[in-house]
Amino acid sequence: MNQAYCNILAGACLCLGLKFAGSANSQAFEILRHYTMYFLDLQKQPVAEQAGRNALETCLLTTILSLSLVMAGTGDLEVMRICRLLRRRSTQASSYVLYGSYLATHMALGFLFLGGTELTLSTRPIAIAALLCSLFPRFPIHSSDNRYHLQAFRHLYVLAVEPRHLLPIDTVTGNAVYSHVTVSFKPTNAYGPCEYVLKAPCHLPELDLLECVALNDSRYWPIVFKRNKNWDLLKSVLTSSRGRLNVKHKAGCLPYSTDPTGCKTALEQSAIKDLLRGWSSRSTVTACFSENTVISKFTECFLRVRASGDSEQALQHAFGTILLECTMRERVDTLSTLFDLFQTARHDFTQSTLPLWQAKIALAYYNHCRGQKQQLIDTSFALTLRARIAAAVEDCLPKEELSTAVKAYLKDE
Repeated sequence: MNQAYCNILAGACLCLGLKFAGSANSQAFEILRHYTMYFLDLQKQPVAEQAGRNALETCLLTTILSLSLVMAGTGDLEVMRICRLLRRRSTQASSYVLYGSYLATHMALGFLFLGGTELTLSTRPIAIAALLCSLFPRFPIHSSDNRYHLQAFRHLYVLAVEPRHLLPIDTVTGNAVYSHVTVSFKPTNAYGPCEYVLKAPCHLPELDLLECVALNDSRYWPIVFKRNKNWDLLKSVLTSSRGRLNVKHKAGCLPYSTDPTGCKTALEQSAIKDLLRGWSSRSTVTACFSENTVISKFTECFLRVRASGDSEQALQHAFGTILLECTMRERVDTLSTLFDLFQTARHDFTQSTLPLWQAKIALAYYNHCRGQKQQLIDTSFALTLRARIAAAVEDCLPKEELSTAVKAYLKDE
C-alpha cells in the first residue's frame, strides 16, 4: 500500500511536469519542489523500508525530472542545487543509488540548461509523446541494461525542443539588457483573453497560444509583434537570430543593470538642464542621452567648459538649447540642421540675404505643420529663432527710415 501511494504521487508529478513543460509555471514549480523534497526526506526515515528504498528512489528521480521539465531552459538555481545534492551521493555505498540514478540526475541538469538556456520544451502532442518515451520511469541498473526500456529512447526529447528565448540587445552598445515584455493570450474555451508582463531575457510562452507580444518599457522604444501582421518576424527573431531582439533606449534613460530603481535615470534627465544654465556637464550625462559620437563631441567642444564672458555664456546657452532639442526628441540627425538655423541669426545680412531666405522658408514650413503632433522643430525653439533673426536684421539696418520697410517686407505686408 505504501509503495502504491508513492507511485501514484510520482505519476501525478510526471503528468504535471508534462503538462507544464517549458512554462516555468510558479504554481507547478512549488508543487513539484514540495514532493521532490518530500521523497528526499522520506528516504532518510525508517519507514522508507515499508515502501522499499528502490521504489522511493524511482519516485524521487521521477519528481526531479518532472521539476526540470517545468523549468526547462531557465537554469533555475534551486533545481540545480537539488540535482547537485543527488549527484553527490556517489560517495555513499547503497543498494539503490545505481547507474539509473545518475542518468536521471544528469538528464534533469540537461533539461535545466537546455541549449545553454536558449531552448525550452513544447507541449504539442508529438512533443508530449516524445518526452514520455524519453522519461519512461524505469531506469537502468547499468549502462547495458535494455530489459525494460531501450536506452536510445532517452534521446527522443529532442523532438520536443523549440527556441522561444527572447534576449533584448542594445543597438548602441551591443550588450544584453533587461526590459519588460507584455504577452497577450488568445481566448480559449478554458479562459478568456488575458495578458501578463515578463522581464526579458526570458522564455516566451508557446507561440500558438499568443495573440500579441509587445516590448512596452518606459526606458526603450516600443516593439510590437501581432498575429496576422508581423508574426513571422517574431518567429524569425526566435529561430534565425537566436532570440536576439535589437532595442533602442530612450533619451535620458539608463539600463536596468545600471539603474534598477530608476533614480539615476530621473537624475540624468534633469542633469541636461544644467547645461542650459552654464554649469559644467559630467561625462555620464552625454552617455545617458545618446551614445552617438556627434553628441559626445558636440558636448565636449561647446559645453564641457563653462563660458566666461556674457556673449560666450549666451552662445553656450543657445548650444545647450539645441542639444536639448535633439536629445530629448531622439533626433540626433537634426543637430546640424538646427545648428545651421541658429547660425543664421549670426550672419551678416549686409553681405548676403540668402541665409535669411532659408530661415524664412524653414519658419514658413513650421507654421504650415504647426497642427501636427510630431513636429520637427519645437515651438519655443522656432519662436526663439524668429526673435534672434529679427534682432539681427534690426542691428544691420543702416538707417532708421528703412527699418519700417524691411519689417513690412519680412512680414509679407
